Amino acid sequence: MAKKQYQRSRAEWAFLGLFFPAIVILYTAYKFPTWFVDESEVVATFYFFGKSLSFWYALLYTSIVTVLAARVLWTGKNPYAFSKKRAELPSYQRKRWISILVSQLVVFFLVPFVLPAFLGSGADFFDDPYKPVNKDAYIYFYNSFTSVGGFVYIIILVPLATWFFGKRYCSWFCACGNLAEAVGSTPWGQRWVRNTTPRSDFSRRSEMLQYVVLLFAIGFGLVLFLDAWRVF
Repeated sequence: MAKKQYQRSRAEWAFLGLFFPAIVILYTAYKFPTWFVDESEVVATFYFFGKSLSFWYALLYTSIVTVLAARVLWTGKNPYAFSKKRAELPSYQRKRWISILVSQLVVFFLVPFVLPAFLGSGADFFDDPYKPVNKDAYIYFYNSFTSVGGFVYIIILVPLATWFFGKRYCSWFCACGNLAEAVGSTPWGQRWVRNTTPRSDFSRRSEMLQYVVLLFAIGFGLVLFLDAWRVF
């Protein structure tokens, strides 16, 4: 008997239909505000309460992760249990969810977006100056050459974490992994995990995408290398 294919509900399709356009619009307005208005009008047009779109995006992102992680810890139920009677949250999973909550809230939000305003710089927290996004900012590795924090995180922390913990780095600490794990704890996310990962044919076919991404990364890396002086 063929396995029944997972079907998204109308509510899920409605959410996705609104979510993806909203993210595209937000990202475009943040990265390329001068496509829409003159540079002198960016703050008046795209800043809210004196804060840039990057701050509000980070606040929304962090709120989703921390609320969902806190819910898992509060209920004490394992969101990955396949039985209808969810098993109690194991000690390993509890520690992982604490790591997700703390790392997202502290490392990826409070430190970069809140802490600088309280370090004696004299700047008003609700008064972000407009700083055009440099094209080099698209290069993840570039940040390690422009700030001490970026250097420590990208050159030291990430390699050491992946060396000792492997992919657990992604599901314990990485901001992208934090969101994936948090969404995976919701009823929608649980149904997706149970029906499409990691045992289904769909997931095995999807793994082929890693080779496409790898080839693109190699090609893009060569382009950057041949023009490396612009990166530095």
